[in-house]
Amino acid sequence: GWDDPRFPTVRGILRRGMTVEALKQFVILQGSAKSVNQMSWDKIWAINKKIIDPVAPRFTGLTKTGLVPVTVLGVNPEVKNCAKHPKNTDVGEKEVHYGPAVFLEEEDAGTLQPDQMITMINWGNMVVQHIARQADKVSGITLSPCLENKDYKKTVKLTWLADVPSNVPAVTLYYDNIVSKAVLGKDEDFKSYIGHQTLFEHEIVGDPSLAALKKGDIIQLQRKGYFVCDSPYKPASDFTGFPTPCMLIYIPDGRIQQIPKSSLPPVSTPASTPVSGPASTTASNSDAILAQIATQGDAVRNLKSQK
Repeated sequence: GWDDPRFPTVRGILRRGMTVEALKQFVILQGSAKSVNQMSWDKIWAINKKIIDPVAPRFTGLTKTGLVPVTVLGVNPEVKNCAKHPKNTDVGEKEVHYGPAVFLEEEDAGTLQPDQMITMINWGNMVVQHIARQADKVSGITLSPCLENKDYKKTVKLTWLADVPSNVPAVTLYYDNIVSKAVLGKDEDFKSYIGHQTLFEHEIVGDPSLAALKKGDIIQLQRKGYFVCDSPYKPASDFTGFPTPCMLIYIPDGRIQQIPKSSLPPVSTPASTPVSGPASTTASNSDAILAQIATQGDAVRNLKSQK
């Protein structure tokens, strides 16, 4: 429908995480003029980021594929309240679970070295005691807390999650542009630049606080970006026995960055398929439809002329 996040409609960009205040500021910034200007989407998304950043609560979400188990020595399971926003206490607090068994993302775990000092966000500094590897991949890590060390300037900051049953399943949705070329030439046909994959999905494991999100809530997943809740989490159904994951749509922030590839099967034409294949098929179908419309239009005009 018209609220598809890929559409340049008001409903579409609002569903993608645009705020009404950002729209107002963008309109005021343009002023009134009779001339037509081509504006980059990056500008309005950058304005939107300035509005949501001071109030968007921070949460943790780790890519589900390849999670690395981590053992933290000398730690007992506990729950503490931490600020949802590091610079705005008005946003509120959330519960953070701590324990001897936690997870790191595979990409982060692969960069660590023995005896390295790291910073676990919302926890503190720790020293890497041991790294287990299997088939050239990290299969396990042992950490020793060094919480009395408050020097965070030269340490690697890592997001983590405790291994608890209350972690929330979620899916992050990254939308690409429908037309793959930013500016079309005068003689270029837009149908030659459509047909590529425009939706990329990633399964993640989120902290338990994600269960309280409602549709339309805007958040930041630490080290991943800003997201808007498109569909809230629902506990396991009595009919299926499976929970409904929280669906989070990525909000552009005005920076040019590569969209991460999906960890789930593609929902449309794979990006690896040559453009000439799906584009030519789409183009031929579109040409046939346009021809039918033109024929019908001629028939209507002929009927009107006969009156």
